[in-house]
Amino acid sequence: DIIPPTEGPLHVTVDIFVFEVSKIDDISLSMTFELYFDLKWNESRLLINETAPEWEYDGSVMGSANFIKSMWVPDIQILNLKQFQKREIVRDVAGLIIFKNKSVLYTVSTEAVISCPMKFSAYPLDHQDCKFHVGSYIHDATQIVFTGTFGHDTVNQRAQQYEIKIDSLEDEDTTIVWANRNYSQTGFKVSLDTLLK
Repeated sequence: DIIPPTEGPLHVTVDIFVFEVSKIDDISLSMTFELYFDLKWNESRLLINETAPEWEYDGSVMGSANFIKSMWVPDIQILNLKQFQKREIVRDVAGLIIFKNKSVLYTVSTEAVISCPMKFSAYPLDHQDCKFHVGSYIHDATQIVFTGTFGHDTVNQRAQQYEIKIDSLEDEDTTIVWANRNYSQTGFKVSLDTLLK
């Protein structure tokens, strides 16, 4: 199927946990994140056997991440993305969980590199804001609405040339207008302040 599994807008939750901002490149104007990236949505077209013995106590069952290739998945776009590299050992470090209520959770461990439009006119006291926007490439807000959460492991964050703070997007950043259509977005904002020595 190539369409979302609902006639109204499908609600997709994007939960992102940033292990660390591993690189801030002032030359290529980019930022590298090590993170978990979770997508959750309701797939009403699933046929569920609620009496199967495989269900866990919370009404879920673990599936092979390979099965995701046979399913409809939200067409995710990360604005200004330069690279999205899934971790791989024997196979992708990813998982698929299906719930009795027909929710689907797909989780992946990845390294993501995004462009960050840095300006250095205030150097050495410059401040940078970089936005990590997640949304749909083709489906507008009448078809898919994105919400989400984020976290940052500040305890194990390695030292960088900037002080790093991750915050929620502003309300105006949760919608992008393109070709007279509104596209729902979620994500977070990274604020960088120069460390004074």
